[in-house]
Amino acid sequence: MTDLNTQLVSILNRVQRPGSFYATGKADLAMPRLEVEGVGNIALPLLPQQISPLVQVAEQAPYGKGEETLVDTTVRKTWQIAPDKVHISGKYWQTMLDDIVTQAVDGLGVSGEVHADLYKMLVYDAGSFFVNHRDTEKADGMFATLIVALPAVYTGGELRIEHAGHNVSLNLQADDPSEISFAAFYADCIHEVLPITSGCRLVLVYNLCRSGKGELPQPPDYQREQMQAAACLKQWVTMEHTGEDIPLKLVYLLEHAYTPEGLAFDALKNGDAAIASVMIPAAEQADCDLYLALVSVEESGYAEYGGSYGRKKRYWEDDDEDDDDFEIGEVTEEEQYISHWQTPQGVVSTMGHLPFENEELCLPNRLYSLAADALHFHEATGNEGASFERTYRRAALVMWPRVYRADALSVGGVDINLDYLAHLMADWQAAGGASAQPQWQEALHFAKGVIANWEDTGSGWHPSLPGAPYLSRLLSHLLLLADTHLIEAAVTRIPIGGKSYQREDNLPLLAALALLPDAPARQLLATLLEKRAADSLAACGQLLRLALPRYAQTGTEPFLPAAQALLESLANTQPVTGSYRSIERLTVEQVVDVLMAIGNVDEGLGKQAVVHLLAQRQRFPMDERLIPAVLLAAQASDHPPVVLALLQQQCLAYLESCLSLPLAAPTDWTREASFECSSSSWRKDNNADCEALKRFMLDPQETSWNFAAAEDRRNALGRIVQQAKLDVDITTIKSGRPYTLRFVKTQASYERNVAQRQRDEANRERLLGLRVDG
Repeated sequence: MTDLNTQLVSILNRVQRPGSFYATGKADLAMPRLEVEGVGNIALPLLPQQISPLVQVAEQAPYGKGEETLVDTTVRKTWQIAPDKVHISGKYWQTMLDDIVTQAVDGLGVSGEVHADLYKMLVYDAGSFFVNHRDTEKADGMFATLIVALPAVYTGGELRIEHAGHNVSLNLQADDPSEISFAAFYADCIHEVLPITSGCRLVLVYNLCRSGKGELPQPPDYQREQMQAAACLKQWVTMEHTGEDIPLKLVYLLEHAYTPEGLAFDALKNGDAAIASVMIPAAEQADCDLYLALVSVEESGYAEYGGSYGRKKRYWEDDDEDDDDFEIGEVTEEEQYISHWQTPQGVVSTMGHLPFENEELCLPNRLYSLAADALHFHEATGNEGASFERTYRRAALVMWPRVYRADALSVGGVDINLDYLAHLMADWQAAGGASAQPQWQEALHFAKGVIANWEDTGSGWHPSLPGAPYLSRLLSHLLLLADTHLIEAAVTRIPIGGKSYQREDNLPLLAALALLPDAPARQLLATLLEKRAADSLAACGQLLRLALPRYAQTGTEPFLPAAQALLESLANTQPVTGSYRSIERLTVEQVVDVLMAIGNVDEGLGKQAVVHLLAQRQRFPMDERLIPAVLLAAQASDHPPVVLALLQQQCLAYLESCLSLPLAAPTDWTREASFECSSSSWRKDNNADCEALKRFMLDPQETSWNFAAAEDRRNALGRIVQQAKLDVDITTIKSGRPYTLRFVKTQASYERNVAQRQRDEANRERLLGLRVDG
């Protein structure tokens, strides 16, 4: 641990007494028999038609003012029913109530025997409320009040509790009618019930009393520890996060185990609740983010067999059935991360998995103090030995200074950073979306950190495969923030200085640059194009073409180096970014973009581009790329006439040469057989089969051939037919053994040539009909 971790642990170690000034939770409700004198049995959830009868048998609830007991509906407007008129029975009611009392006293940090005495039933119909007040000690040994909210449908009526500068707002309405909600708080806590806006709130009020004599429990007070923790965090905020001894975040591991479903600030147990009650205000005072989250460590590695020697798993046994037979050997892989984020206000964050360093842990020994959450052994299979997978999971308080939020989140990658930026942007827009608002400043500061911590996110080994639109997502936020310095920094840092750039980024990129003055925007564009043309030819071609109408009105000279870079990328027949990347193959639209971009910057460079297109027939086939490109480009108003005319002429010359070749149907059954039969990897009979196929193809008389052989020999001939595109149809005759392949000659090549001749004639007519000379 660093000095900062040690200092914080030392402070929180003095928080010895668990609990807080309030406790809340839910319990499963085994439906009791609830009867009120004068009304009868009460249905749960409370029925609307029973509200009026309850009010009729109730009395207006008073409040205490000094030694007086007064009724004033401007202070307290609710109805009360005396406990002797409320009768609750049922097989499980007392057990459930005892469990609620146990949870309540644990949350309050009280030890010893405590009992609950029913004080009254309160009926809050629409408009009912109770302003700020303190409860009086109504019975011997009373130290706290317990509110049990029965299932009912209502809105409003939140319970607010305040003590020593801390306050909490609780909604005790149970969403599920099979649950019951409760809250307990010390008697000297100020509390209020907000107005009921609809429906009816029905609660049972109990006095929590200490059995026997002795000093009554008091709310825990950690003011000193809170101030010290806040001072520690404030010191952290002022440090520069550049050294090894200054962690980006602190991860305080909690004592108790929690499931992902049960993870919440208001569900923390005993000492964990006390620690949270100290850290929530301390973090706020120190301007730090604080989250409750789950810390996970996933390990895997080799396992050793430790059971009865020679015993093997039986086929009906599951993989995990004999875990006792194995022992953990060596850990070979480990992943550690934080997930399931939640704020003190109960807001669930979508930050995902964030890695952490061991130096960031407070009380790191707690991570392994409990048994592993999951442990699985896998028996040896084939060449793989026995292995294991093990997971440790602990709840933790995770914090970092808000000024270093982007640095803390940067280790999680671009996804987490952009998700959080989207969250900040949503908060800002919900607040009105005006600049200079605190939310705007917060989003602006975080976006600056995202740009500074950006890691390259290239689209992978193949340049034509788009990656995730990270840059576009960032630019969409920068457009709304409208900060030109951030836009300039983002373009310089990311597409120019890194690899996070693809064709889909061009429109948001141009929209963002449009907020800058033309001169710096033009310079950024020229630099980006010159820098990225080698590895992003299609993207840069489109970007330059789209940018020219605005940024080349006074001349194309600033873009000459960019056009030259595009030409060099087009001419290069070898990938330049690594041996595992393939050369970039352009679609028809992308060919048009590149050609028009280069040609509109410089006519001479455009002519050279045509030469390079024609020289790479495999990459840019005439029929599939260049002829369609001429036809498409001619429809655009920004095509360079001389350059496009040159490509048009070359395409016409190609078509004329194709049309000059003779085209005649075959006069006999001789068919093309241009495939080799000698292969060192084949067996002897494969070569013989291949020669037999060739003889059949060249025989002018034979129209069909039956080949009966084993499956591997049949498959070998089938692959030859497919790869060489032979003029035969193949069917499998499955009568008898072995099966038979039947080869029947066709005129497929001639038919393809006829169809191609028709396409060539149609394309020639289209090209001759074009006027591309302006």
